[in-house]
Amino acid sequence: PSNWISNSDVIDQLSGIKSKHIMIIADSCFSGSLTRGLEIPDGTDTEKWIKKIKELKARTVLTSGNLEPVSDGGKNNHSIFAYYLLEALKKNERFLTGDGLYDQIKKPVAINSNQTPQYTNLSKSGSEGGDFIFVRNN
Repeated sequence: PSNWISNSDVIDQLSGIKSKHIMIIADSCFSGSLTRGLEIPDGTDTEKWIKKIKELKARTVLTSGNLEPVSDGGKNNHSIFAYYLLEALKKNERFLTGDGLYDQIKKPVAINSNQTPQYTNLSKSGSEGGDFIFVRNN
């Protein structure tokens, strides 16, 4: 316990950061305690969504599991979560939202392990509903 970081400490630290978009990626047991369910609306036009969310402040969290232990073993010397996360990022050709990244990894991780990744806006952290956007830089 002396080495644990509380969720409230993480949220407090984020409040002082002036960046518009911040994403926490947590690959640890019980990391899903950081998530609380906000979702992107179905049927949303991708280009319009990107324009909208890049203007809104985002504090998002992508976790390797919910409220369960997660596997350290996986593929290519990575956890199963990190393996599929890196594979999805390698396939990004232009831009990829945090929600899009989550959509690409949630099933492969859940199918190949006993954990269920989570992704959402971090509550009580100043998020305005934006999303983190990965842009391919060649």
